[in-house]
Amino acid sequence: LIASNLVFNGTGGWQLQDSLLMAGNTGGGAIYFYNGDLNFGGQYVRTNAFHSAGNTGNYSPTRTLNIANSNIDIIGWYDYPWEYTGGQPLTAAQTANSFIHVATAYRDANVIAKAGDIYYNLEISYNTRTEGGRVQNVTANKIIFRQNGVINNVATDSLIFTNGKTYSFTANQTSYINKYWYASGTPCLMTTIQSTTQGTQAKVSVAKAAANYNVNPADQDTLYLDYIYLRDIYAVPTGEAAGERAILEKGKKSPNTAGWGQLGNNTNWILDDYVDTPINPLGGPITLSCNSYPYTILSVGFLAPIDAKYYWRKESPGSEVISNDPNFILNSSEDNGTYFLTVDYGQSCLITASKAITASTTDSLIWTGAAGDSDWHNYHNWKEADGSTLVTSIPDICVNVLIPAG
Repeated sequence: LIASNLVFNGTGGWQLQDSLLMAGNTGGGAIYFYNGDLNFGGQYVRTNAFHSAGNTGNYSPTRTLNIANSNIDIIGWYDYPWEYTGGQPLTAAQTANSFIHVATAYRDANVIAKAGDIYYNLEISYNTRTEGGRVQNVTANKIIFRQNGVINNVATDSLIFTNGKTYSFTANQTSYINKYWYASGTPCLMTTIQSTTQGTQAKVSVAKAAANYNVNPADQDTLYLDYIYLRDIYAVPTGEAAGERAILEKGKKSPNTAGWGQLGNNTNWILDDYVDTPINPLGGPITLSCNSYPYTILSVGFLAPIDAKYYWRKESPGSEVISNDPNFILNSSEDNGTYFLTVDYGQSCLITASKAITASTTDSLIWTGAAGDSDWHNYHNWKEADGSTLVTSIPDICVNVLIPAG
């Protein structure tokens, strides 16, 4: 356990052969990397801070860093807990499968990189500052914020926010999200998404591939975010960036009070009118025809985070849990009934909704041709077996059909 600063400065190289543990908070030291080649060797590293700033003074522009396969915990009190802003570029091979976790109790939980450097996974958690952690000039596989955060000139495959926190994109800059963006709040905790400067827009460029949290799964171009406050955010449309961009939609449970929502200086968003009534995230009851099975009840309407927990029950919200999968599949009409899903969002937020599944009672239809168009797909040409003409569907493959002679 190292209690003082650890300095790497020379013309040679170093590779860790075992875990490196440095004493935490104000009594511990930081890693300073000035010159040479430093390889963490895939080892676990715990330190107060990692400093390797710029290319002036003792900091050599030729130094190289390799943190591939290493887990790194930054736990101390220094400003700029992770700062690598000089030396040679960090490549994907030099950071592959690495994980940097910044949890500083006393100062800003910042990860400051130089433009073009590629990181793998970053997580920003405990921090006492109101602004939270700042991620700047980072290209990454995944960035996770557990507290408030500032996103400054970032490109990432996955960007994950925590419900109820505030996230600020730097004004007059563009951040890129390529595969996955979880940013919705919950019915318990609203999430704020805004620019760092009120009245000046920040840009988010979200790839079409990231449109994977849709209330309507058929609308594969739209990324639907709800339970959010939204202010001063410009959504980059297709044509203004390479590749197709997702359409961004702010949902019906995001308030449009003064200064927010539709009044919040947001561009290229679909802004749904606020609905101040409960919305069933499973949708209403449904009657299934005999050829509708297997049928899947989707939980996508909950807009749950990736670490949410799911509890499916049948007939009663207090009955035995029958599945923990996000969605539930009915294989036949024998599975019909009322299903209850409780989603645990974390942070003591549990939401339950139900959906009733019943079977169609129509088992035979009689052709009348009343519509006069001989169209099999026009329900006005059919009546029920009992003579009723209140038919609202056409024959399914499993419905008996009677066509009178003549």
